Amino acid sequence: MQNYEPKLIDSSRMVADILTADICADQEKFNEMFSIALKEVYPLSMRAARIVELCVFKHIELIKSHSDELLHYIEISKIDGVRRSFLKILAELPIKLDETSQGRLVDIAFSNIENQKEAIAIRSFSIDILMKFIGSYPELTNELTYLLEQMVKDPSNGLRSKSKKILVKLKKKINLSLLPFGL
Repeated sequence: MQNYEPKLIDSSRMVADILTADICADQEKFNEMFSIALKEVYPLSMRAARIVELCVFKHIELIKSHSDELLHYIEISKIDGVRRSFLKILAELPIKLDETSQGRLVDIAFSNIENQKEAIAIRSFSIDILMKFIGSYPELTNELTYLLEQMVKDPSNGLRSKSKKILVKLKKKINLSLLPFGL
């Protein structure tokens, strides 16, 4: 056991890079940092979650045994930084989930998007997650389109812009699917 908690002294990139370099290639060290992220102690858990995120982006295999915990803590964590880091992992990396976990993730993502009190980054990563599922589950398109149309009125410039761009993509996809075969 490395006792990483005292090393999480601040949220600087320098500290994150040093700890990431130490942990990245070692599953046991990674598991310890992951368990700190799950403790629900602010800001310690948020800092640990960021290092977990940085490690997973370098070595995706580190997170394979933690996918259920990842989903559980996205649902229950009160710390936005933990949820944001975990959602970013699921939004940007090809994490394999079973069908039940995929359904949970889709529900979580829709819930995050609908909740206007949710942090902007959490809502944004939730949109990205749903876009990953649209190819396999086109039936999600209508509900996502509806939510994005509501987000075009969002006070956040970033969410408004993202919503508009994705709506254009979704509408093109819908129009292409309506074309008869052979055209």
